[in-house]
Amino acid sequence: MTPPKYSSYLTARIKGAKLTVIDGGTHYVFVEKPEAVNQVIEQFLESL
Repeated sequence: MTPPKYSSYLTARIKGAKLTVIDGGTHYVFVEKPEAVNQVIEQFLESL
């Protein structure tokens, strides 16, 4: 949900953070592309 220009900055400074950009997603990416968002969340949780 963070604008792309700030995402890399935050990812580099938050331990364990992972950056994923969903093509075509906007501020409402959870509504626009729920399958892609859920897949990314599941992959992140499985990596813990």
